This record gives sequence, C-alpha cells and structure tokens, in this order.
Amino acid sequence: MRQIIIDKGIFETRLAVMDNGQLEDFQVDKIHSESNVGKIYKGRVVDVIQGMDAAFVDIGLEKNAYLSKMDMVRDGKRGKKQDPLNQLIKAGQEIFVELVKDASGTKGAKVTMRLSLTGDSMVLLPEEVHVGISKKISDSEQRDRIEAWVRESPLEGYGLIVRTSAVKKTNEALDEELGSLLGRWEDLKRYKVLGKAPMCLYSGESFSVQALQSELKNKVDEIVCDDENIVKEIKAYLKTSCPAWCEKVKLYTDQYPIFESYKVSEALKRLSSRVVEISGGASLVIEETEALTVIDVNSGQNIGRQNIEKTAFSVNKSAAKAVARLMKVRELSGIILVDFIDMTEKDKEQQLIRYMEKAVLADRNRVTIHGITALGIMEITRKKSVDSIFGKLKDPCPHCRGGGFVPAADTMTDDLIKDMVYHRHHTDADCILYEVPEQMENFMLMHKEMIQGICEKIGFKLFIARGPVPSFKRLRADSEENLKVFAKKTGNFELNHI
Repeated sequence: MRQIIIDKGIFETRLAVMDNGQLEDFQVDKIHSESNVGKIYKGRVVDVIQGMDAAFVDIGLEKNAYLSKMDMVRDGKRGKKQDPLNQLIKAGQEIFVELVKDASGTKGAKVTMRLSLTGDSMVLLPEEVHVGISKKISDSEQRDRIEAWVRESPLEGYGLIVRTSAVKKTNEALDEELGSLLGRWEDLKRYKVLGKAPMCLYSGESFSVQALQSELKNKVDEIVCDDENIVKEIKAYLKTSCPAWCEKVKLYTDQYPIFESYKVSEALKRLSSRVVEISGGASLVIEETEALTVIDVNSGQNIGRQNIEKTAFSVNKSAAKAVARLMKVRELSGIILVDFIDMTEKDKEQQLIRYMEKAVLADRNRVTIHGITALGIMEITRKKSVDSIFGKLKDPCPHCRGGGFVPAADTMTDDLIKDMVYHRHHTDADCILYEVPEQMENFMLMHKEMIQGICEKIGFKLFIARGPVPSFKRLRADSEENLKVFAKKTGNFELNHI
C-alpha cells in the first residue's frame, strides 16, 4: 500500500511517501528557509565576468544569482562554449530567469534563462524551440499518437517536453493543458515591458502540490493530511489533473500526531542515522561533508567461507537499492562515493552498475552512475536543487562547535506543539511544562507571539525551562501555582511563560 502523508506544522510542512511501511521519499518545506526553486524572476544583470564565462543577476534575493554561459539563451538558442560572452548578455540588461538551485552557504542561487512552465503531462519551454518526448513512452502506438499531436500543436517559436504521464490523457486533454501553459506564458510575457527588475513573476505551485506531481506516475492508494486547507488545495488540483484520485484524499483528525500514527517518525529516525541497517544484518555507514558524501557498505555477518562472491553480490544489490532510496529521502546530492564489498568478477561489477542505474530511475532529480573505480568505489553524482534533509532537520551542536548535530529548533517546536495537542485530550490541567535545550528556548522566545496564539487555541498556558536535554521533554501538566512549586522544589528550573 503506497501512502502520501502530509504533516502541517506552524514552522514547517513535511511530506512522506510510505510504501508498505517503508519510507520511500521525504520532503520538508520550512517557512524560514522556503525553497525558491522553480520561481521565475525578472532580474537585472549587474556583472558580466569574462574569466568565469558567467554573469551575476540581481533577482531581489540577499545575494546576486549566478548565471553560466551554458544557461543563457539568445534568439531561442542556448549559449555555447565558443560564443563570445558579450554577444549573449550585457551588464544592465533586464532578463527573465528561472531559479534552479537555492543559495547555500556562501554561494548565491543559480539561475537559468532556459525557462520552463510545468504541467501534469508536459513542460513548456517558452524561450527555446526544442521539442522532445519522454523516452520512457515505449508503447509504439501511444508514441505515434503523441508525435502526431505534437506536429499538429501550435508550437511555432516554443519548445515542449512531453512527459510519460501524457499517455494517460486524450488529445483533447493535452490540448487543454497546452493552452493553459501558453496562456500562463502570455501573462508573464507582458512583464518584459511592464515592471522594474528585480521582481518575482511566478511562484509555481505550492509545496504540497509540487511534491504530489512527482507521484502522479505511481499507483498511490491514499493521501492523508492533518490540515484542512491543504486537503482542499490538493483536491482542487486533482480535480483538473487526476479526478480519480480525489476520493483518495483524506483529512486526518485523530489526536495522535500523524507522523507517529503512520510510523513515519520511526522510519525517518532509522534512515537519518549515521549507520543504517539493511537486510540480512548488513549496514551502510554514511558520512556527509560539504564536498561529498561517502557511504561504506558493511557486510556484518553476511560473508561466510562458502561462495563469498555470490554472497558479496547479494549484499551489494541490497545496498544499492538502499542507497538509491537514501539519496531521495535524505536529499543527498553532488558527489556520492559508495564503497561496496569487493568482488573479483568484473562481470558482477557491471551487473551491479546496471542494477544501480535501474534503482535510481525513480529519483525526481537527475542521477548519473559514473562506474566503479580500480579501488572498488562506485562514483555517483546527483543534481542538487535543495539542501540535504539532514541539514534541514538538524542544527550544529552548540557544545562541540559543529562536530555533531542536534534536532533543529523549528522542527522540535512543531513536534512540541503536536505533543501539546495530543496531551490536551488527556488532562484537565490548564498549564503544561516542558524542558527544552538552549537553542530551542531561544527560538521559542523569538517567536513567542505566534506560539502564544497557537497555545490559546489548544487551551494550554505553556511554560518552558532550559535544561541539558538534546530535545524537548514534557515534565508535567498542572496548575500554574503547582508548576512553580515544582520548579522551586527541584531547584533546577527557571520557568519562562510563552
């Protein structure tokens, strides 16, 4: 059974895909670090750097965005290595760009002039003339139908990519979708003369709808969310794109936190550890650095004296499948090195490469398998668009100065609020006390007004006390007077009223 579980918090929205109890995908959207990937801006070129074959564009963000020569477009054609940079772009020029990679660390965002407007079955390329049909459409009859439809479509001066999901739609439905995308572009095109750069022209679909779009190609049995507004938004989207799915969308109303109820938290905890267990007693040891991710396959007790090569291949296949899943769940990107168990037969190495190539086909980002080195290490690259989930859900530990990580303050605050909601149904007390770590206390005091509004709706007066705990800990629910007596008796607590 494949389920999409959406957990709406105050500071973040989390989405998980569970397949028969196994976490297949996980995405998170934080209100303080919202991704801008897919947004279209009218920007102003502030600097053209000949030595870098690139330009920097002011799109209204904190740092100017990076635009490489290969992502420039002039007269419907993409920039080439041999093109003189000053013939492609000039300082002071106002251009349309799409953000393809969020700012990270000291680097600004990355943008492209190769704009794309995404629908359910196709992607319109308004500034290019390339037309392509997904190679995954293997049915010759369906491919012929779609090729004929493309030839008859009003695409002069436009590019188009037809996605795999187009096979499920009639020509009339495809016409309607293309018309909608062309209309959207006509609305945006007006801003080539209207409005002063920098400005955001198009924000795309909401986080929940965007995440759902990548699942439309799969067979999903249930979509569950604990927020009524998101449920309405998803149903409105599915009414036009996939009406049969509307009945699969359910509002979760139970008191128990949705991620706990569907075992998502438990699965996420397992997969976000440094050591991840896989089938048969083997494990993966994962080390994430700024430059790359290294994954070591540990056989455990799997390798015996009999038929070592066969056992090693079996463990490596299980590890390859787990690595493909981990890259999605943890948003691993850039260079990924996997140290598989050594195999002496070269044929087995080639089989393992092919197996990994199939395993990563379901990834929403582009993944390239570069082969296995002489040292037996598989080299993989995965396109980066957002920061890793590990970086989003964890904060650097204040005690070891970045050597370790603790749960992120906003993530813990959302979990604390859900714990309060659950506990409200199990006590008549009007006050509740939690022990929290220092960074969480600072975060909650910074957002005190917002949290107070939530507490009033829940019906609790919230008190917090700083402690040495790595995460929050519920101490007790009682009257305000009794909580103060409790704090005085223990002598360890200085209460803060939120």
